[in-house]
Amino acid sequence: MLAVLAGLLTLHARRDAVRNAEPVTVVRTETEAVDYVFQIDPNAATWVEWSQLDGIGPTLAKRIVEDRKTNGPFLTAGDLNRVKGIGPKTLDKLRPHLAFGEVTTDGGQ
Repeated sequence: MLAVLAGLLTLHARRDAVRNAEPVTVVRTETEAVDYVFQIDPNAATWVEWSQLDGIGPTLAKRIVEDRKTNGPFLTAGDLNRVKGIGPKTLDKLRPHLAFGEVTTDGGQ
């Protein structure tokens, strides 16, 4: 069995040597860097989407969704202060990631 494996490896090495493949060169043009900010609609986002944001773990994410179901939609980013675990520092980190869409009263999921 070792002889068969050695033979296959030799065959493979010879085949690659015969190809004389040239290395591929990737050319990049200089472009202006674009920052991408992940955004969610606070009234439609699932707890999984919430947990993708920096500083929001699964527990807090589920608490946000539960608060939305219980107390209604978030009309402004400031409304997130009503959720236990979200203070001024966390809210400041969240603001760039919030994109308020059309407010619904179903509480989302």
